[in-house]
Amino acid sequence: MSDTVFPYAWNAPRPAIGGFKQADAAPGIMYMTPDGNRKRLSIAELAEADEAPDRGRAVRRRLASLPHFVRRMYAQKLEQVDRKGKQAADAWLINTFERFVLSRIDQVNEQYLPQGVMPAALLPLREQFWRLLWAGK
Repeated sequence: MSDTVFPYAWNAPRPAIGGFKQADAAPGIMYMTPDGNRKRLSIAELAEADEAPDRGRAVRRRLASLPHFVRRMYAQKLEQVDRKGKQAADAWLINTFERFVLSRIDQVNEQYLPQGVMPAALLPLREQFWRLLWAGK
């Protein structure tokens, strides 16, 4: 610092808190492999990794978002098929549930959900109707 005298000690310049520090390595993530070694993946390597979407997980999420009275029967069936294995459960979800059940639910929603702007008179009721989805819990 310089030899400048400040009238009060708190006016003297101080080093910045949390100043910029150069990173030691390229940005990315560091993880531990199953054999116990540490490995770094750079952002470029992460971008190159093409992860296929898991349709089974997406359909399970759609099933979980359904109202209780609709979800209950299909969740029980999924539990039965899940006991046979994840591959059998995913096959049932995609080939049966998504193909036949979810397509019909989507058609009903498309037909009966309000299209466009909701009338002002129904706005207070919208929150109450949303709670009906969870009434069976």
